[in-house]
Amino acid sequence: MPEDKGSRRHCWECLRRSLVCDFTRPKCNRCTASGTECPGYGDKKPTRIKWLPPGQAKSRNRKPKGNPSSKTDKAATDVSLTKTCESMIHPEPTTDLHAMIQAVQYYNTCVYPDLLHTFDVLRGTFVYKITPTLFQKGVSRPDYVRLSIVCMAISHRLNRTRDNLDSHTLCTLRKTFLHYRGLIISSLNNDVGAENKRTQDVVLAGIITLLLADAQEGNLHYRRWHLQGLQKLILLRGGVRSMGESEAVKSFLLCYAFIIVIGDTTTPVHEVFMGGSQLRDLEFILTKYAGTNFSFSTFPTPLFAELIRVNHLRVKASKPDAAEEANLICEAYEIIGRIDGFVPENWAQSKPSSHEDWLVIGTVYHAAVTLYSICSLQSLSMIPMSNFMNERRTTQRQLLYVLLYKALLWPKFKTHLFWPLVVLGMEAVNGDDTLRAFVQEQLAEQSRWMGTSVPLVAKDAVERFWLSGKTQWEDCFDKPYGLSKDYIAICLRSPSQTLFPNHIHSNIEMLLPSLFFLAGAPLALAKCKCTPTDDCWPKASAWDTLNTTINGRLIHNEPIARPCYQGAGYSKELCKDISSNWTANSWLATSPVGYSYPAIESCPVINATIGAGRYPQCDLGNYPVYTINATQSSDIAVGIKFAKDHNVRLVIKNTGHDISQRSQGYGSLSIWIKYLKDGLSFQDQYDPSDRSCQTDYTGPAIKIGGGYVWEDLYKFAYDHGSIVVGGDDRTVGTLGGFLQGGGHGPASHEFGLGADQVLEYEAVLASGELITANACQYPDLFTALRGGGGGTYGIATSATVKAHPDRVALGHELTIAALNGTGDIVNITADIMASYPAVVEEGFSGTAIFAHGDRGLVYSHPLVKLLENNSASAIAKAKDVMNQQIVDKWLPYNGTSLFIKSEFKVFDSFLSWYNSHRHLSDGQNRPMMASRFFDKNSLASQNNMKSLLETLISGQGNQTSTKSATLFNLVAGGKVLEPQPYTSVNPAWRKTYVVMQQIDFWPDNAGYEEISQVKEDLTFKKLKAMKDFAPGMGTYGNEADPYDPDWKNDWWGDMYDELLMVKKKYDPEDVFWCWRCVGNDAWAESTGAGLYGPLCSTH
Repeated sequence: MPEDKGSRRHCWECLRRSLVCDFTRPKCNRCTASGTECPGYGDKKPTRIKWLPPGQAKSRNRKPKGNPSSKTDKAATDVSLTKTCESMIHPEPTTDLHAMIQAVQYYNTCVYPDLLHTFDVLRGTFVYKITPTLFQKGVSRPDYVRLSIVCMAISHRLNRTRDNLDSHTLCTLRKTFLHYRGLIISSLNNDVGAENKRTQDVVLAGIITLLLADAQEGNLHYRRWHLQGLQKLILLRGGVRSMGESEAVKSFLLCYAFIIVIGDTTTPVHEVFMGGSQLRDLEFILTKYAGTNFSFSTFPTPLFAELIRVNHLRVKASKPDAAEEANLICEAYEIIGRIDGFVPENWAQSKPSSHEDWLVIGTVYHAAVTLYSICSLQSLSMIPMSNFMNERRTTQRQLLYVLLYKALLWPKFKTHLFWPLVVLGMEAVNGDDTLRAFVQEQLAEQSRWMGTSVPLVAKDAVERFWLSGKTQWEDCFDKPYGLSKDYIAICLRSPSQTLFPNHIHSNIEMLLPSLFFLAGAPLALAKCKCTPTDDCWPKASAWDTLNTTINGRLIHNEPIARPCYQGAGYSKELCKDISSNWTANSWLATSPVGYSYPAIESCPVINATIGAGRYPQCDLGNYPVYTINATQSSDIAVGIKFAKDHNVRLVIKNTGHDISQRSQGYGSLSIWIKYLKDGLSFQDQYDPSDRSCQTDYTGPAIKIGGGYVWEDLYKFAYDHGSIVVGGDDRTVGTLGGFLQGGGHGPASHEFGLGADQVLEYEAVLASGELITANACQYPDLFTALRGGGGGTYGIATSATVKAHPDRVALGHELTIAALNGTGDIVNITADIMASYPAVVEEGFSGTAIFAHGDRGLVYSHPLVKLLENNSASAIAKAKDVMNQQIVDKWLPYNGTSLFIKSEFKVFDSFLSWYNSHRHLSDGQNRPMMASRFFDKNSLASQNNMKSLLETLISGQGNQTSTKSATLFNLVAGGKVLEPQPYTSVNPAWRKTYVVMQQIDFWPDNAGYEEISQVKEDLTFKKLKAMKDFAPGMGTYGNEADPYDPDWKNDWWGDMYDELLMVKKKYDPEDVFWCWRCVGNDAWAESTGAGLYGPLCSTH
């Protein structure tokens, strides 16, 4: 039935997913269309709902690097997870669709959490849940794609929970598995038999999927047949070289290479698939995709190349030819020499981040490849059984044991090091019982943890080998054991890379969501911005050329706190200096990666004396990789062109003072305008730059020529006997989000919003053109830049704003502190808020703060009235209003349970009053903010206001509210109430008296779960309470909650659609994008389980 127009409440599921509900009752159509059960609109949140605010990764708490996670905690978690997973898949699903739904639920609940460990190693790794949208795509795929997820989920459950299954359930699950495997084979045979389908990408991927599914069950009998059939289909496509010209099949070819190479290492030499043609194909793939961060991301590419050569040499050595023997032995020694020349430290440093983790992986693989090469080539007499080589073999065995013993204590390494564990297991034939017990324990653990039989197959093989009395590699593998878990994992996630090119990940379970991406080439066309882990990322020579073009003003960014971390660049003295300035916004603004409110603390300042081994990760995180220090508009134009030509994400930064982190961006190029300073110029009478545009304003004006802050402008205006409307914080930039987003401050009540002051802009467009926008030139763009938000239409290089005659200022300081308890001061604050309309109409402005002090809650306000008439009578009248409305009611209670102090002071100028207060916020803060406009009527109810305040100061989840503050910005009313032409601010500004802000801080050392809880509490409890109190009012986008489900309407009202048209007109290619800016919906950061990720088109 249609919605009740009197209630616009979103259904609980839309609220959870931060979607705009269609309000259909009793069930929301949006939920129904996505295949989700709608929980309805009741007053109480359903207990099964778990909030997941958009963009907020849900992850386990990060632990110090020095200690592996608690075994006790892990055991408890495993028991809980096992119990959940045991009942997740019904042994006998009623329909195929039912089976698929169960499989998806199983993946999201029982598999996906394990994938989060990968993020610890691969910073910038992106893993995904199967969303309803993805599921809808998946159900339309052929059976061999869509039903594979069912087989994989059943197989995973069988292995994960095998110790807890009764015989009946076990048999039924096996029967169901075989049923669906039969359907998969039948469906695949049909398409392979159809001439018009057999060479399609989806068919090739289907064969790979079947091969991997068999491997997951330890069924390797058909490996060679699968590969031969696959090779024939590749030949029908023109061969590997022909297919390699298509970017869409890159992931497929890399997976194909890994299947052959890793599989052949654990296959008898007479069954090895590697032949001359395969060698040429693999060398082509390796050369074609050299440096790619796809399938070879955890197996060092140089070592992988040697693995190819070892396998090929094994084949040649198995067919004796006396004339070739000497050459083969020479080739064997050359291979060993190149492996010896591999330096793990250099390889790890070539990675964009997580160098310590990459070093662990590189060192383990170096030892494993060395050991495999010696063992396998010795068994074929290509390397002699000399004392020297046997000692090397022993040394490498001991080294690999030590490395794996340490690395496998960490869950994050388990998925990457299975193949080295198999190599160690084979060589354990020459080891002691302790070594063998370690291999047995780890293989059994990995089978349970990863939900696959592959480690058990390996365990059985090496145990039989240990008992055989034989000691050579070729004696260990009497039949194909070709699929190691490592390469299954790599290949299973590869198909998803056709949609997300830099989706790096190495878990076997990744097959489950990947299958839904196996439709082939069309999905490969998903458009993402290039990142440093992509092949399309600009080469060093391109960056060098850019740097030359802008006269050396390109900065290759490094984390500010890098000197606090051991290794290259460490400096105790520099770290001390950084620590002392870490919270100073003015100091942070001098760095291209200095941000007042970092979204992710990827390199926090630390005490460098805490000891090596406990250092947290230090990398750029979601900060820009390169920055153009723009000093002229041509630098900006060059940067824009470079970003367009190379498909690189572009961000714009001045001071970095943006609570929504819109000037941050993973893998981006930043244009930094802080040092773009063409001066400040004063005009006694405003004169439009084209001298022909008619204007109603003829008063004084100031042209802001670049990246100045409000402290600069206030002083300049004062020197010219003037006031400008600017921000409260003196370190905020003038040109960016403040003016373009609307802008309020101590003088806005008297003269209007910041956006109302702008007379014209100069800006560089996405085309690279420098234009002037005013009421006559580009009037639609001028309107958008006056309130429509920064960072999305163009890059402003100057703004001309109104200057108003300076005035005498009457300041009023009021402090009311609770000496014990909170009840009285909550009541008092509610009463004061009810008096705000009268105080605002008298002309007082500023920001009041209600927060925790040393002994309890404190209300304080440093307000100011700019006196147009500074006569004694005008001052007396203003004091009378303040005293009658607020002070006289409460001052008599001073010395009871309250401390109360009231003081008036007259200042000879606005700047004198401004400089009497700090007007600074601390940098490197972690605030989460929600805000709401309050009109005159909504401020009138004292009782309801008390209830609102109690909600705002209440606890945050399990945390206390000691780190929170409620701000009452008396910055509206007066001139703000008067609509202005050519502005695009939220129309609700024109009836606003107070902008209320709730600022919460998550606790120190909080994990992602705690942070998410605080955010959830802010959005769905505190912001909701403010919305209920002031319905239909909206808020100021620069100080709003970015997780607000209704952000477009709340931030811009009915202006959004008009602003979007302007955006599309001047930036049709979306060169400019920022989160929660106009045009936000066209792109999204693919964060997956990570905290940041590539920027990808949503179309």
